[in-house]
Amino acid sequence: MRFASQQVETENANNANGQGLIDIKIFVPFPKNPTIAKFFIQLGRVDELGSGVINVNRYIQEYAPDGKPDFIEGATFKMRVPLPEFEVEKTDDGVNDGAIDGATKGVKEKLSALLKAIAANEGKRAPDYIKVVDVSERTMERYLQQLKKAALIEFKGDAPQTGGYYLTKKMKVKLKR
Repeated sequence: MRFASQQVETENANNANGQGLIDIKIFVPFPKNPTIAKFFIQLGRVDELGSGVINVNRYIQEYAPDGKPDFIEGATFKMRVPLPEFEVEKTDDGVNDGAIDGATKGVKEKLSALLKAIAANEGKRAPDYIKVVDVSERTMERYLQQLKKAALIEFKGDAPQTGGYYLTKKMKVKLKR
């Protein structure tokens, strides 16, 4: 699988039934790779042969509203699916900086709540913030790593038991604006 800036492209072995772009209007289901098809049929993971092409066309509008997938028949079967465009909301607390740009809205809200908790009560450890943000210990560690990677918070102290989390100078400057 190869990721491009605007699409995802997959390729797999193929017993070609033609050449070039597949027109969904005249598409006739035909196993592109009979060995793989038989395997998935036995597992019960396939609706019917060719259903992938049909389903991708059926559901593409929910995934990428302006997108149109391409299916290319040849020695290898290629499928290109457009990626949806994401708009990144900017927040005053800097949650969208660096490594956090691709986070979902729900994650950004949790990260924002965590940043606010740290700003209001600097020097505390992860367990103290878990109660405020209402996430698991593992999720809290991941969120703290994301905020550290984005240079919004830092850990100060000699050991995890005696140290705590603080806003970075960069973050404090952003909050003063």
